[in-house]
Amino acid sequence: DRAVTDAMRHYGIVGCGICVVRRESIVYAKSFGCAELPTTPFLVTIATRCGSLAKPVTALAALILADQGKLDLDAEVLPILKELGVTPRPVDGSRMDERISRIKIRHLMDHTSGLPNATTYTAWRPGLNVAARQNLEHVATGADVVADALGNARLDSDPGAKYQYANANFVILARVIEARSNMPFNKFLTEVAMPRFGLAPDEVYVSQNQLAPDCPQRGKNEAAYYQTSKDRFVSFVPAEQAQGKIYGEAYRGYTTEASDGGGGIACTASALGKIVANLH
Repeated sequence: DRAVTDAMRHYGIVGCGICVVRRESIVYAKSFGCAELPTTPFLVTIATRCGSLAKPVTALAALILADQGKLDLDAEVLPILKELGVTPRPVDGSRMDERISRIKIRHLMDHTSGLPNATTYTAWRPGLNVAARQNLEHVATGADVVADALGNARLDSDPGAKYQYANANFVILARVIEARSNMPFNKFLTEVAMPRFGLAPDEVYVSQNQLAPDCPQRGKNEAAYYQTSKDRFVSFVPAEQAQGKIYGEAYRGYTTEASDGGGGIACTASALGKIVANLH
């Protein structure tokens, strides 16, 4: 308890959940601080975006489909995405890197697709505003992001040749899950995959894009987000590009639904603990 509270003071953390697992048992689960200032407590039932811990959760969802015989891990990605209506969308005279057609599901899951880490869209990264590049009239969806990435990315290495961490791999994998489950990724996650680990829908889910802490898109048990770093990221709302830096990353800056399988999942700390314990 003392180590956590000391760290919170040092780094300016408003609230957090902690879970410790020893093999098949959760041996410690506790929450600290506020879910929303000034007085809403951070309970063990509070969910927050878990960043790249979304990736192993997405991988488990894919493996469940494999167990069901609905997904071959050695299948090529592009034909599966085509089932979903997601095809490469080159822009400005670009042509798809032909090696992309050789990317397989397994390459996504072990980060050997060859895709660069900056392939997929998060609005605050300069030059990666997919909505603008693809002339969209809406905030880019996961399908938009994948279509743009596959049409315009240049691989850094041949598929299967080299390990290279890339968020794009798991954003694409979420679309593969949608194609083979015939469900939106969040629906498969909350109604099929996570119940296998004893989890309720409010313990693991895709965090929706939010404009402010009081936004109705905020999950009922989702914490408010406070940015303590010096950086301020650009708004994904086109009319606010000029003033976007006044907003923190969590609101108007980071389109979690467009990066769902790679980093847009919200969960409780205990939920991740339950998954680990169940795997053991």
